[in-house]
Amino acid sequence: MVAHAGVRVFDSTVTLIRRLSAVGIRTAVFSASRHCADVLAAAGVTDLFTVRVDGLDAEKLGLPGKPDPSMLLEATRRLGAEPDRTVVVEDAEAGVAAGRSGGFALVIGVDRHASAGRLLAHGADFVISDLVEVELRGGFRRMSELPDAMDRWSRIVDLLGAEKPAVLLDFDGTVADIVADPATAQPIDGVAEVLTELSGRCPVAVISGRDLTDLRERLGVDGIWYAGSHGFELMDRI
Repeated sequence: MVAHAGVRVFDSTVTLIRRLSAVGIRTAVFSASRHCADVLAAAGVTDLFTVRVDGLDAEKLGLPGKPDPSMLLEATRRLGAEPDRTVVVEDAEAGVAAGRSGGFALVIGVDRHASAGRLLAHGADFVISDLVEVELRGGFRRMSELPDAMDRWSRIVDLLGAEKPAVLLDFDGTVADIVADPATAQPIDGVAEVLTELSGRCPVAVISGRDLTDLRERLGVDGIWYAGSHGFELMDRI
């Protein structure tokens, strides 16, 4: 039936997904329908998404439907991502509520019927009428393409106009990856050695909302400053 009747496709949505894919951002589609694959095929977008989680997966894995976030979390897991680094786009109240309760970084509601309040009331961060309104910023260089700061240290000092600059770093999201469970956060491989080398050239401080003991035990680098509880707890270089 679907194959013969066809499926309405929002070109702006397809365009956005392809643009995300082009810059290396993975996407997933989720649906409670057991016929999701047939619908995508009828729409001609079978290969549009990196991951698909549908009604067949829900039956196999015992995933409850919206507003429970289980299907969204399964899609995120298959993407190899974390909810707090993932955006949910939904046009239904239950889907918006699932995104909010699942701890996702951003929940975008799509309402094409001028009734945005219903989605905002269920937890959407903001509501748009069409995904053409979502802008994708490009032109940024990848971190791997940036020059090594250590190799250009003298130039950095010149630009700062000081003989001995200081380097201030956050912990979560800078020294360590952001993870779903903050208690499991660990410094990125090699970062301790880099901080040790850097501390021999200038003062280095790691500042965090974590308490001082937790911060110092997780990082464990001597010769740097630690600032816990957003600066209320300070420890000089040891």
